[in-house]
Amino acid sequence: MSQFTDEELKQKVQEGYMVEGPEDMTEGYRKALRVQLTVQADTELMSAPSYWMAARYAPSTNTQVSAHAIIQDELAHANIAYRLLEDIGESKEHLVYGRQPHEFKHPYGFDQPLDNWAELVVATGFFDRAGITLLTDVHEPVRQKVAGIGFDDGANAEITWHHLLQQTSEWEGSCFSIPEQVDRYRTLQFQRVTLAGKKGDARPLKAPGTFWEYNDVRINQLSLALMHLFGRALPDVFREFIMQPLGASDNWRWVGYDHAWVDLKGQRVQAVPGGSHWGGGVSISCEDQMLIAQMMLSSGVYQGRQVISQEWLQRMRTPCELASFYGYLLWLNTDAHVLPSAPVSSYLSYGAGGSFVWTEPERELVVVVRWINPDRVDEFFARVIAATDAKP
Repeated sequence: MSQFTDEELKQKVQEGYMVEGPEDMTEGYRKALRVQLTVQADTELMSAPSYWMAARYAPSTNTQVSAHAIIQDELAHANIAYRLLEDIGESKEHLVYGRQPHEFKHPYGFDQPLDNWAELVVATGFFDRAGITLLTDVHEPVRQKVAGIGFDDGANAEITWHHLLQQTSEWEGSCFSIPEQVDRYRTLQFQRVTLAGKKGDARPLKAPGTFWEYNDVRINQLSLALMHLFGRALPDVFREFIMQPLGASDNWRWVGYDHAWVDLKGQRVQAVPGGSHWGGGVSISCEDQMLIAQMMLSSGVYQGRQVISQEWLQRMRTPCELASFYGYLLWLNTDAHVLPSAPVSSYLSYGAGGSFVWTEPERELVVVVRWINPDRVDEFFARVIAATDAKP
């Protein structure tokens, strides 16, 4: 048991304190270290087979010896990381031999064969460059990764990605010419927080991370920040990393506002909103929504491929301290508040027009429903559960 809290340890590390062993680690520190070392070890291990296949085509003895030296280094680095994991209670034998292929945490690039020497050279260069991760800490201020889009001054400078994802940012300003004040005091169907004011009224803003309020303008600001983080249009990112791996259709659309075009690395790119409020948003079939929900239900795996990490899905389903019915852009049934008739482990996405995607892990259920009265949602899902549990 650590002698420090997470905040105390963070402060001491910033002051130069060295974490020497497990006894110095908080549970949060240990968990983060476990994830970091596992990704490092798995990446080093999985690079070896890919490199070896291409090394067979080395143009000379010297280059082949060099390739084998790289492979040897990668395996040695993997061994070091697995040994360190043993020091914090993990089993090296299980990590290497006891996991299913989809449980290894490594870049998807190693799932692709390297067919010749040139591909090996290019791949090593790309993976060295890929060591610069887009987002290593959701608790760092957004301004550290993207500047000049509304996170540079005042309280906005303290806003983190975590705040934006949990709707606790209290970001102040306008996004796509729409001021965030229009969604202040907004009340939605499933929220437990009572806001004493009329929608659109001014109210004193609080410090980031101290107040929960569902605000579509701030969701749009998150969308804008993510576009700058990726350095490309979000529909392209969504297509490449989610829809294509799932074998989804090409019929979906993610549409932005007509006036939401920005200069991104010298190119004119349309920023897209996070929701359909004021127009725009995602148009998608029930079938494609079902594919996404089933992948999430299967711990982020689709046909043996890890599409979304289990760690990120866990973050999505972790209740906000200020609003236990909400995670990362996801409605949670914590304490059976959102859906009294459903298990507390269930969760849902809620969109315009009475559009719901409900996931119930205990029965491995995914239900997509459109144009339903939100007041009747609990009753509807209760009937689904009853029909599922009914004996034939």
